[in-house]
Amino acid sequence: MTTGLVVVHSALILTAFLVMLNGCLRGSAKAGIDAVLSVVWLGLLGAVLIIFGWQSAVLGLALSFVYAAGTRPIARSLARRMLGYRGKETDERLLTIARRPDVAKVLAQNRLAAHDLVDQYWFMMAAGLGDLSWEIIASPTDLQRLLDLRRRGVPALEIAVQLMR
Repeated sequence: MTTGLVVVHSALILTAFLVMLNGCLRGSAKAGIDAVLSVVWLGLLGAVLIIFGWQSAVLGLALSFVYAAGTRPIARSLARRMLGYRGKETDERLLTIARRPDVAKVLAQNRLAAHDLVDQYWFMMAAGLGDLSWEIIASPTDLQRLLDLRRRGVPALEIAVQLMR
């Protein structure tokens, strides 16, 4: 019984990691991969329900979110390594945006340098904003909102929600 739960939870951890990794990557197959991983996840929870009972299934459901949160930093790091060749292009693009007079003015008003825009971009990517991150840092108004929210210590998820409005 215990071995079975260990195997199932190992599979849940692996599935959570793959979901987080897929979320950090790009590509046309991303939605399809998410769909397959969702079916796998539901299948695992269904198997737990049938074999171990509803209490284990509820625990597996709750722990799935813990597993996802725990594996996200590892997945993000691996994705950056996998997309490492894009890192130089990303940094160059960010520095070009930082040099624009309107964006440079916001950075200067907040006592930040051009390289700090790179940190802001990766913060937004980690918060799940994806390509919207480019629009936010390129907009002086949105960039200032981001900086104000971060300065106030607003949690990343709430910042993401507010910037998507």
